[in-house]
Order: sequence, then structure tokens, then C-alpha cells
Amino acid sequence: MDIGALKEEDAAMHAKAFQAYSKTEEMFKVLQLTTCCFFSISHGANDMANAVAPFATVWMVYSTGTVASKADVPIWLLVYGGLALDIGLLTMGYYIMDALGNRLTLQSPSRGFCIELGAMFT
Repeated sequence: MDIGALKEEDAAMHAKAFQAYSKTEEMFKVLQLTTCCFFSISHGANDMANAVAPFATVWMVYSTGTVASKADVPIWLLVYGGLALDIGLLTMGYYIMDALGNRLTLQSPSRGFCIELGAMFT
């Protein structure tokens, strides 16, 4: 199964999309790779915080028997969260990328660069 393959029902929508020159798209490949690296770090840290925070709160209440506004997060909990996130990406990540990357809008290096750059600053 090809991740970038277009589905038949999406072909008409993609045919109407603006097509940039191939040399322009080649230039944006390097820029998109750069923004992708920075965006993945910031986005991954945010996902990890959102996923681990409720579990860390439950662990703090269970282990100390108190409720506080801040909790120390054990390293093993961060490792567990990272492994769970990786397993989720490996098993279901393809379907998310297929739906958001190809079915929602036509992706190209120039569009991907703009999407990632805009998302980094919001």
C-alpha cells in the first residue's frame, strides 16, 4: 500500500488544485525537511505532555495519597508514554496520514512547508 497514492474518489478534487513548477517544489523539499525536524520536536513534546499528565496525576495520588497542583513525573512514566506513542504511530499512524495528508487536501513540499511553519508559530 502506497502512502502517497491517490484514491479514485479524490482524483477530481486533486486535479483542480494549484500545481507549482517542479523546480519550485524541489527547492521546498529542503525547506520542508528543516521545518519538519523542528516541528516534530515541539509537537512530540506537546503530545507527550498531554498524554502523560493525566497518568502522572493518577500516579501521584496513588503513590503519595495527596493532591497537589504540581507533580514530579518519574522517568519510567515518560519512557512508557514515549513507547505507547510510538506503538500508536506504528500501528495506526498510516491511516491518520492517509486521511489528513491525501484525502483532506493535496500535499506538496511547498504546501507542507507552509503548513508546518504556520503550525510551529501557533
